[in-house]
Amino acid sequence: MPRNYTRKTTWGQTPLAEMESVAAEVMQGKKSLRKAGRDRNIDKTTLQRFIKKTEKGEAKRIFTDEMEEELAKHLKQLADQFHGLAPVKCRELAFEYAEKNNIPVPANWTEKQCAGQEWFGSFLARRHLSVRTPEATSLGRTQDHFFKNNHIFTVLCPEDILIIYIARKHPELMDNVYILLIYHLSSPRGEQM
Repeated sequence: MPRNYTRKTTWGQTPLAEMESVAAEVMQGKKSLRKAGRDRNIDKTTLQRFIKKTEKGEAKRIFTDEMEEELAKHLKQLADQFHGLAPVKCRELAFEYAEKNNIPVPANWTEKQCAGQEWFGSFLARRHLSVRTPEATSLGRTQDHFFKNNHIFTVLCPEDILIIYIARKHPELMDNVYILLIYHLSSPRGEQM
């Protein structure tokens, strides 16, 4: 079964508010299951399933919405500073975040010292992020691109932004310049890097 199921029929399109009110009546004992379903034109089996799901509760979430938003903001900030992280590193970061905040995590997170793939995939979908490892570029091709197309080369450092101007006429300036290639990118979905 695919992860994102698409509905093919229009059966059982009762509004959620109406289902909740009928379920509350049944759970409080005001009406029987069959009578409540008949009065509101809802199938009794559908109503029974809905009540069972409400009693069971939601799936257990690891992070709150605020925590997930903070983690997503941190990943975007790292992407803006060109410290893109591979998916595995992002999962390790999520595990460290949970560990620092004393949040109980599943056993497989503790074994592998990183968040699970399923959680990470749904986290990316919820927060509209795209974390990917692009194809590596050779040093020669990168230098060729920078020097033919641009006379200005920018090096981004973790502490601050350092701009170094390199003119094609002065190759001796290359002695003290270090080139850092970024292979891992992460960005909000839909943005070009």
